[in-house]
Amino acid sequence: MEQLFQSVISYFLKTREFFGGILEPALPWFYGAAVLLSIFFFWGIIHFIINSGYLARMTDEYSNRFGIGDVSQLRKLRAWKKVLKRIKSADMTDWKLAILECDFLFDEILKHSGIRGADVHERFEQFPSTSVSNYERLLQAHRVRDSVANDAGFILSQEEARAVVKIYEQTFKELGLIS
Repeated sequence: MEQLFQSVISYFLKTREFFGGILEPALPWFYGAAVLLSIFFFWGIIHFIINSGYLARMTDEYSNRFGIGDVSQLRKLRAWKKVLKRIKSADMTDWKLAILECDFLFDEILKHSGIRGADVHERFEQFPSTSVSNYERLLQAHRVRDSVANDAGFILSQEEARAVVKIYEQTFKELGLIS
């Protein structure tokens, strides 16, 4: 058994000597390539962390944990920016998502205002019509949201989607979410 062990070690040492003589002149190039690959992968990790929203989520989590700033307001503003980005898209799916996100934001405002209900419809019914000047238009926008959410084949033009988002925008401005 010991002789087998010695022969295996001897074989690996001879192999190392053989390849070491061939690869030794190229060793600085291998070091350089390893450094470049490390820089590339490090950049990829940083790029992914920033663009995935992971950093923002972690910042929000720690801010919530330590009570720093108004994190819910920051999240809503971030969500509003996402809505504006979606509504500028050329894809109808993005327009529909923008409307759904607007209604979700409005529902969050209702929840934070203390309006209770099992779902958004119950909370919307409890929302005082005198709270915003465009209550009737907001009700129409909410009906469009229902159509978008419940009918997969619902056709929506970009102009209609922009009009609905404008209604929500006016409501959010009156409620102090955006300026």
